[in-house]
Amino acid sequence: MAEKKAKLIFKGYRIGESKILLDVNATDIKGEMDITLRNETKKLGNDNYEIALSTSVTNTSKSMDIFVKMTARFEVEPTLDEDVKQSLIRVNAPAILFPYIRAYISSLTGLSGLAPIIIPPINMAAGQDNN
Repeated sequence: MAEKKAKLIFKGYRIGESKILLDVNATDIKGEMDITLRNETKKLGNDNYEIALSTSVTNTSKSMDIFVKMTARFEVEPTLDEDVKQSLIRVNAPAILFPYIRAYISSLTGLSGLAPIIIPPINMAAGQDNN
């Protein structure tokens, strides 16, 4: 049986920027969270892309302010239609990265002496056109 090649290949990631400010005197560090994601894409040529996913997390009392920017490289199958490639980069690539950011934030907040902040999963495909 012939080996199938993945349509989107994850080549690895790096944390480029990380900021966590926690008010250790706050009674409820968690509370309701406001999560903002920003995705930047750069084509590197030859169907290789660099994706920068910035994630900001704050709570309503402003006793928690977290920012993480992760950069990753992906390769897309060259024979794919351009619309399919763009969909993979816009939706699937951030969906692959976000669990790493969630784990990173949980680890760092847990190591800070407070209960770990657990960010809920996010549906990256929500709001995308499905034409």
